[in-house]
Amino acid sequence: MLTQLIEAYFEAQRIWEARFDADCQTAGHSPEWDAYEEAEDKILYYPCETMEDVRTKAQFLLGDDSAFDSLRTCARVVDGEHVFTLTFFLQSMLTGSSVDKYVESGESR
Repeated sequence: MLTQLIEAYFEAQRIWEARFDADCQTAGHSPEWDAYEEAEDKILYYPCETMEDVRTKAQFLLGDDSAFDSLRTCARVVDGEHVFTLTFFLQSMLTGSSVDKYVESGESR
């Protein structure tokens, strides 16, 4: 499942990059951007079940500057407070844990 999410992310990234320059004022306010961001979130919050999932997710983040930047700098609003994406990511790395309650209640970045 995680591998398919990563493939979907790169497809969404490709579509967004083909349509917009990074400097374009509307690049971050488009259906393509929303799909790209959603695909990234699905990977960041995917609950790892095995050590292979943990490795795959870590390799993905170390290999993709955009996703890594989101991990380092982005936050969600949960119950009125900003919670860094890193918090959700670390929870997802604890095999068998779920971050669904946080993802569903939070506003994107």
